[in-house]
Amino acid sequence: MSSRKRTGMREGYEFMPIRDVGRSVGQKAKLIGVILDFGFPKKSKGTDFCCCLRIIDETHHQISMAINMFEENVERLPRLAAVGDVVVLCCVEVKSFKGEVNVTFNKRFSSFGLYKGKDGDDLDPYHVSSYFHHVREDESLIVKLRKWLMNFQPHEDSSNFPMLREIKEETSVNLACKILHFCETAKDEWIIFSWDGTNTPSNVMCSKLEEEINCPLPLQLEPLPLSREVLCTLPVAGSILRIMFDKVVVKIICTF
Repeated sequence: MSSRKRTGMREGYEFMPIRDVGRSVGQKAKLIGVILDFGFPKKSKGTDFCCCLRIIDETHHQISMAINMFEENVERLPRLAAVGDVVVLCCVEVKSFKGEVNVTFNKRFSSFGLYKGKDGDDLDPYHVSSYFHHVREDESLIVKLRKWLMNFQPHEDSSNFPMLREIKEETSVNLACKILHFCETAKDEWIIFSWDGTNTPSNVMCSKLEEEINCPLPLQLEPLPLSREVLCTLPVAGSILRIMFDKVVVKIICTF
């Protein structure tokens, strides 16, 4: 038996309510929670890939807790089916960064299991890490969380999802929009054409006419113009925003 498998076992840990995690900095914990937010995987500063989950439970739901996941490749990271699903995290590290308590999933000894949320009946996980062990005794907690979710209303702030007309340059935003089309532009890059019916702010570009011949403005990011068939399906009102994604993100999206 490998050392990773031994240290990844779940025995010896009781589930810790999220409200108590702040008192356990520097320790390992076993958690169960509802996933309220999920970030796209990206390359870490080292050799791993990482993503961030934010979870809540009935003891701590005003502010979600960050779970930073690290794995050696994208395939090992959680493949979440839907926000609101349940996650079981075993042997994760409780840390503190800039005054905020968070949890780190260590690929060497941590494990996870994903379960359907409030609309699920199956008590078996639909995605697990390599050394996760589903324990039947934990099923009552999954059922309890699902029942709690039936009446839980998350705090929603529409300002967290601005319209395209409200976005600004050099800022990070959350977007809720319709995907009209997507295509590959380069070996590891894709473009999604998104739309919400509003017009994006005007973009002022300074260019000299005589320079356009040798150095034209990059108004078309895709290598080839869209076909007539695709263009005829696009709406005539509102701006169509191009969003660039790398191959890693597209691979995760295509999984579902």
